Amino acid sequence: MKTMRKIMISTLLTLLLVISISAQTAEQKPVLLDEFGRLGLEEIMARLDSFTTGLSTTPDTKGLIRIYGGDENCFACHYRRGSLMSAYLNNTRKFSPERYSIEYCTDSKEELRTQLYLLPTLTTLPKCEENLEIPKRSVLFDSAYFFYKENNKPLPLEDSVIEIGPQNGEYSIDGLKMVKRLLDKSPESRIYVISYLGINIQASYEDKNGETVERTKRKLDKKSFAKKMLQNAKNALIKNGIDSSQIETIEGGYVNSERKLEFWFVPKDGEIPKPKS
Repeated sequence: MKTMRKIMISTLLTLLLVISISAQTAEQKPVLLDEFGRLGLEEIMARLDSFTTGLSTTPDTKGLIRIYGGDENCFACHYRRGSLMSAYLNNTRKFSPERYSIEYCTDSKEELRTQLYLLPTLTTLPKCEENLEIPKRSVLFDSAYFFYKENNKPLPLEDSVIEIGPQNGEYSIDGLKMVKRLLDKSPESRIYVISYLGINIQASYEDKNGETVERTKRKLDKKSFAKKMLQNAKNALIKNGIDSSQIETIEGGYVNSERKLEFWFVPKDGEIPKPKS
């Protein structure tokens, strides 16, 4: 079962990390606990569990999460990862946000990569650079999925409780903050939001106990719901400081999946994204 696999991964990582912590904290220097690239949610949670164990066994230390990224194949995905990690630590694990911090190390040529550090008292690391560059082409920077009731609204990922996966309609606030800074640097750029409606489907998923649950076949989404989705998304963007004049919306029609929203950053003279239905 997934839950058992997560426990085994976390236990193994914890044993290895405790040995490393004991050796390095005695010298009072930063301890690199873990480093990884693209991973599934289950394994990320297991590594964060080991991270919190390391902090709990060394109360005079603070944690530092460094997340690298920025290339056009992963534009803003490192911010989304940071939002997901803070949601898991703060809301699922109930871990104090005062015990750790997150730094984004943005570079247009950097792929997604995460480092987990322990910083004993009076030790520091030079702050990494966050070089924000306007992308040369239109790029998808976030998505929000909607599963159940028609009145769902996109919610901040930072407010979610992460168990099996993100719930309904989450977007990354940290990602939006970054996009706003790019829009401030390039007022001619725009955010395009595309709505997609879902068709009738029958799906199943595993709950937190690893049991298969069949989801009831739902009705075809009403076409009128696309406008509600786009208005909800626009309200969320404006709430996070983005000017309404820099937001464009597109109805993308039906897709063979759950309904969703796509958020695109389109630089000046960039190609307007076309719906893929």
